[in-house]
Amino acid sequence: MAEKLPVIIDNRGENKVLRALQKLLPHLQKMDIATGVFEIGSFLLLEGLWQELDKIRILMGDETTRRTKREIVQALLDVSNESIEREKERDDALTGLAAVRQAIGDKQIALRTYSKAKFHAKSYLMESKVASPVDFAIVGSSNFSRPGLTENVELNLFSTDQVHIENLRKWYDELWKEGEDVKEEILKVIEPHLKEYDPFTVYAKALYEFFAGREKTQDEWELTESVLYRKLSQYQRDGYHQALKIADRWNGALVCDGVGLGKTFIGLMILERCLREKRQALLVVPKSTEQSVWRANIDRYLKPHYPRAVRHYIDYERHTSFGRPDGIKPEDLDFYRKNTEVIVIDEAHHFRNPRANRGKLFMELAGGKKLYMLTATPINNSLDDCRGVQDLKSIGQRIVHAAAFTEAPVNLGSNVAEGSTFKNGEITLELKGLSRVAGAACAMVNFDSGECSFKMTVKPMPDMEVRTVGSSHYKGDIYIDLLTNWVKKVTMDELVVAETTLPMPQGKANAVIERNTVIRNVSAEEFARR
Repeated sequence: MAEKLPVIIDNRGENKVLRALQKLLPHLQKMDIATGVFEIGSFLLLEGLWQELDKIRILMGDETTRRTKREIVQALLDVSNESIEREKERDDALTGLAAVRQAIGDKQIALRTYSKAKFHAKSYLMESKVASPVDFAIVGSSNFSRPGLTENVELNLFSTDQVHIENLRKWYDELWKEGEDVKEEILKVIEPHLKEYDPFTVYAKALYEFFAGREKTQDEWELTESVLYRKLSQYQRDGYHQALKIADRWNGALVCDGVGLGKTFIGLMILERCLREKRQALLVVPKSTEQSVWRANIDRYLKPHYPRAVRHYIDYERHTSFGRPDGIKPEDLDFYRKNTEVIVIDEAHHFRNPRANRGKLFMELAGGKKLYMLTATPINNSLDDCRGVQDLKSIGQRIVHAAAFTEAPVNLGSNVAEGSTFKNGEITLELKGLSRVAGAACAMVNFDSGECSFKMTVKPMPDMEVRTVGSSHYKGDIYIDLLTNWVKKVTMDELVVAETTLPMPQGKANAVIERNTVIRNVSAEEFARR
C-alpha cells in the first residue's frame, strides 16, 4: 500500500470504509467481519477484490431487540433482499452476485448469526498474505452495508497493533463458535435474483407490480345505495374502480374491455356517481346507440331513482355533432365549456385523429375536464391512433395536447375584470429521448405552446381601467422521472409581446419580454440549505 490509511475512518469526503477495504483487500488472504446489519449488496461494492481472499467469515446479529435465531434470520433476509433490489438500480445485471452465491456454496464465504444476546459489534479483522508480516483491523461503528461503508458518518479506528489484533481475533473466535449457520437461508434469498425467467412470466410479473396497490376501494354508497353497482360483475367493478383511480391521477381513463364485456355498464356507473356527486356530465355517443342503448338504460336504471337529477346533470351529444358546422348549438357549446366537469364518450376511437374537425372541437371542449373513453378498439391501424388520448410512447412521436386552442378566464386577483381571457395556441408535446437529472433516468419531452393570445383589463381604481392585449410563445423541455412520474426539471424560453392602453396620461405602451427559466425539483435537505 503506497498510500497510508488514516487512523480515524469516518466516511466523510473520500475517507470511507469502502475505500479503505478496496486498498487493503489485494494484500489479504482472510477477513473476519462482525456486523449488526449485513447486506449482500456490500460484496457487489467490492466486486473483483473479495474473490482473491481464501476465506471470509461474517458474524452478524440484529441491532434491534430481536433475540431468537428465527427473528434475526428473518430480519437478515429482509435486509439482504432489499439491498439486492437497490443494487439493481446501480447495475441491473447484478454483476458479481453469481460469484457470491458460488462462494457461499463453496464455503469461501461463511455466514453465522449470533442470537445469545443483542449483537451490536462492528469490526473488520484482516489477515495479510504470507509476504506481509502485518495484519490489520478496523473497529468502530460501521456495519457491513452500503450506508455503513459509504454513507453514514461513522467512527472507526484503523489499527496495525498486533497485540490488539490478536486479542480481537480471540474474541471473534469465541463468538464465532457460538454462532449458528445461515448459509441455506441466504442462498434462498439470492437464488430468485439470478434465476432466468421466460418472457411471459416477466410480463405477468410486470403487470402485477404495475397494478398492485392501485385498486380503488369500495365506499359505503356503492355498497348500500348505488342502483347499478350491485348489478356489475366483479370484473366490471374492478374496471370501474380502476378507471376512477386512473382518472384521479391523469384526469382521464380509457376503458378498453372487449366487445360484449359490459363497458356500457361501467359508463353508466360513472354517470351514476356524477349524479350522486352533482357533477355536470356530457355523454357523447354514436347516433346508432343513443336511443337503443344509452337513453334506454338510463331511463331504466337511473331515471326512477334520480328523476330530476338525470335531466339536470346529464347532457347528450352525438359524434356527428362534432364533425359538422353548427352541429352543436352555440349556447350548448358555451354551457359545456363553462359547466361540464365529466365527459363520457362511447366508441372513443372515432375521435382518434386530433386534427380532424370532430377531433379538434372535442379536444377544445375536453380541456380541463375529466374524460372517460370507452372503446373496444383503441388501436385500429397503428399506435398513432391513440396519440390524442395516451402518453407519448416512442422517441420522435409528437402529439397535440388536449388543452390546445382552449380559452380560459384570467384569474390573477380581484382587480382583473370579467372578460379577461387567455387562449392557448396549438400546444404540442414531442418525446425527444432519455436523459438523467440528479442521477434519475428521465424522459425528455419537448413542449411548444404555439402562439397564444391574451386580453386583460385591470381596474386599479373603481373608475379606472388599464387594458392589455398581446401574444406569447413558450418552448422548452420537461424532464419526467421514469420511476416516479414526477417532473424533475423544466427548461423554458418565453417570449411575450404586449400593448397596454393607459388611461392617464392617455397613450399606449409596448413591451417585449424574453425570459429563460430553469425549474428544478430539489430535496427538502437541499431546499433547507439554500
